[in-house]
Amino acid sequence: MSKVIEYRMRQVARPTKEVLGEHLYHKISQVLSQHKFSPDVQLEGRLTGMMLELPAGTVTAMLASEGILRSYICQALEALAQMFPELKSIATAFREQTKLSMTPEDVGFLIYTSVAKLEPNMAAKITGMLLELDTATLWDLLNGEVTSFPAAVAKAKRTLVECSAQQQPSNSFSVSSLRREEEVETGCDGSQANSRHDYSSADILRAELGTKIYNEALAVHPECAANIAGMLLELSISSLTDIVNNKEKLSSAIDKSYQAWHESRS
Repeated sequence: MSKVIEYRMRQVARPTKEVLGEHLYHKISQVLSQHKFSPDVQLEGRLTGMMLELPAGTVTAMLASEGILRSYICQALEALAQMFPELKSIATAFREQTKLSMTPEDVGFLIYTSVAKLEPNMAAKITGMLLELDTATLWDLLNGEVTSFPAAVAKAKRTLVECSAQQQPSNSFSVSSLRREEEVETGCDGSQANSRHDYSSADILRAELGTKIYNEALAVHPECAANIAGMLLELSISSLTDIVNNKEKLSSAIDKSYQAWHESRS
């Protein structure tokens, strides 16, 4: 066996996490190149290690989008600043730069993944509703600068349920309504009320199928991926499973949903 072939076989056999780690380290180094910090902190290595603890899908999204990578670096920098005070100024400056560089697609991904943790069964619909807000407001929402994110999700869910019961379009969503909702949800001592969620296996499966549909739609129609996912989630779980497991059916369903969405706006 030639040395070239042997080398390539060793490369293929390398653990996926190791390969992702190398790519992440390189990306993180590029993003942080404008900032000066002590080599003793070993910031790139620390951040890479923290990012690799996230789900593989999230790591892949970070490698594909600098905006998404920046968002997670923001969170990690704030955590590290507790250990290394010198990083506080870097974390603040980095957050401001990231806010200005975020695209609607990046924010849409972050909103969807965050909503899915709170309301997996309605993630696509709630995301679609939240995306009516502008990108800057959504970024502030994610970072708790407008109102608490759980309160915003609760408000969107309540609005969707009420509009569904009244068979009306859910188009009355604003920053002011979020602030009013937070006042209701927050107790006298300023603490956030806790809500209990019980999800059946069907809810979890529907959420997983919705995530797959959203990711596929995001690649071809990023401007309305959440809307497409929300439309398709109206189908039964058996139909959704059949569609998701067939690439041609999934592509066709996404295209038809996009056409319906586009026609509804014209």
